Amino acid sequence: MASPIDTYFARLETAFSRAAQRAGGPRTVGLALAGRTIRFVFAGAALPPVLLPALAHLPEAGGGAADLEILCWDGQETGEPLPEPPWRWPEGAEPVRVALPAGEERHQLLVTPGRDTLALFAVETGRAVLWTAEARRLPTHWHGSPLVTLFHGWSRRHDLHLLHAGCVGTERGGVLLAGRGGSGKSTTALLGLTAGLRYVSDDYCLLAPGAEPRAHCLFSTGKLHRDHLPRFPTLAACAVDPQPDEFEKKVVFAARHFPDAVALDLPLRAVVLPRVAGRPETAWARISPAEALRGLAPSTLFQLPADDARGLRAMAGLVRQLPCFRLDLGLRLEAIAPAVVALLAETGT
Repeated sequence: MASPIDTYFARLETAFSRAAQRAGGPRTVGLALAGRTIRFVFAGAALPPVLLPALAHLPEAGGGAADLEILCWDGQETGEPLPEPPWRWPEGAEPVRVALPAGEERHQLLVTPGRDTLALFAVETGRAVLWTAEARRLPTHWHGSPLVTLFHGWSRRHDLHLLHAGCVGTERGGVLLAGRGGSGKSTTALLGLTAGLRYVSDDYCLLAPGAEPRAHCLFSTGKLHRDHLPRFPTLAACAVDPQPDEFEKKVVFAARHFPDAVALDLPLRAVVLPRVAGRPETAWARISPAEALRGLAPSTLFQLPADDARGLRAMAGLVRQLPCFRLDLGLRLEAIAPAVVALLAETGT
């Protein structure tokens, strides 16, 4: 017997079909990510400009079965409203992410504050439905890292782990840049991007563990705080703010402006914890796996749903497998990217 959530998912699929008919038929976009196929099916033209630019680096995927299929529609554009959910929201609650049913996690639900966007992911089938009241009102972070929570839930089914970390490097391999917000990992990654290093991420990447762990580029974007714009004039010139908000970071679409720098993936050679040191020169020192894990795990678990022990085990295994470093960032910004290259040489690769 179907559960109420299964029944509601079927209602969402039916509503999407009506929306697609009203919009002149569905538009399908298939993308290859970490050896898997992601398929977006759009009703109308409003959502692709929001969701796809951050994924523009991914190769097209052909037909056949998809590992993740996402049905997307805009309520205002198509005139198709969201079906009434089979639950009541707690009085005064502003849910952001819920897993249903509790303890089983057969479905994952994402609802934005204000409840003007809803995504429901059927974990076992790899199908998801996304509805938004009005795509053009989605905040800037949706352009920079769209559906990040959904990708987190999906990746766990495929021995991939979404990390809140940056990654840059050379053809020989990359360093995973970890740490809390403000530690300098975005600064290090973006300086690497403009200096010609291979760029995977400044914020989120997919870890594929194994004998040679790899970081896969999920979103080929970079994000800049407004008060950091003067330090990155090259990036500031191409940074955009689709939904201006003083608390949101501006977004740089690296695949658009630095296409040769974006790497689909890099083999990982080291875990690096940057920190702003305030000294003239950049320097590094070896640290223990335990210290590296303290820099990597809390940031990831705070940013993403912390209900999967496998992710923590994968991070613990990674810091034991790779050499780990503290990178003290100096005041001479132009010296930071060369320091990353020198650090990679220290690993013997």
